[in-house]
Amino acid sequence: MKKLASFLPALVFYALIFLASSRSLGFEMPGHGMDKIPHALVYTVMGFLLSLGFFAAVPSSPLLTAVLVFLSGTLLGVLDEFHQEFVVGRVSDPRDAAADAVGVALGIAVYWYWRRNKKRRPAA
Repeated sequence: MKKLASFLPALVFYALIFLASSRSLGFEMPGHGMDKIPHALVYTVMGFLLSLGFFAAVPSSPLLTAVLVFLSGTLLGVLDEFHQEFVVGRVSDPRDAAADAVGVALGIAVYWYWRRNKKRRPAA
């Protein structure tokens, strides 16, 4: 049960993403790809939170676990873009899903950095 609970932060965060993407923006995002930065940042957090869950719950090699995190996070980004296709005032864009995937990869890297430094710190 504790292993499943390690996914709770990612589940709650994705629910917030889903709720936010269910609403019409009411304004135009700036052009020239600037809207990709928020996508990458949000999914960096998602990648980190999924890493917390997968690395706690899946007893396998770190590389395989990272691949699982990447694939599941990218799938969530694709599902969110698909969902936006049906929301009035929202646009589904494959480039947004690509930015989400980049964010997931960054989140995995942040997790690895955090975990490595956490292990090196002496206990207080």
